[in-house]
Amino acid sequence: MVAAIASAVHERLGFLPWRFDTSSYEAVPSSAPLTGPACATPWDPELAHAMTRRAARVGEELVLPDLLTDLAAGPSGRRRYGEGSQAL
Repeated sequence: MVAAIASAVHERLGFLPWRFDTSSYEAVPSSAPLTGPACATPWDPELAHAMTRRAARVGEELVLPDLLTDLAAGPSGRRRYGEGSQAL
């Protein structure tokens, strides 16, 4: 569901999600099952494949420490996914 929402917003506004990429997804331990099929992730096509292979749901609460670290570092410390796009 979250990937579907992110895909729709990416398609309409051209943003690049913040920490919603393959490496971030694979770095988080999770045994919660992914419900429903993985949808397309045009900002990182490999992410949809990784979600299909792993079939694990990674909720925001599992990455909260990383998000807070990014925010504390300020704009220069945040991960970037591309030029000319907005990170969310």
